[in-house]
Amino acid sequence: MQKVNPIYFAGLAYVQITSLPPVQCKFLDERLPEIYRIGLTIDGEKLEDCIRYEEYEHWYQLINPQYFINYFESQS
Repeated sequence: MQKVNPIYFAGLAYVQITSLPPVQCKFLDERLPEIYRIGLTIDGEKLEDCIRYEEYEHWYQLINPQYFINYFESQS
């Protein structure tokens, strides 16, 4: 599962859930508590399905075992 890069707006790093790869989008859309979602207005367009990149990274590290394998291999 590929980790996406953040989008930056006004100093905030975020990802838009609907722009994530399909598996990630479905998982987060169904399981992420509303409290973590943020709404942004960029150039007059409202984006209601965004999360801070730090929340995405935390989730990604928790559910992606390959992340841990890569991390520990790089430390040796």
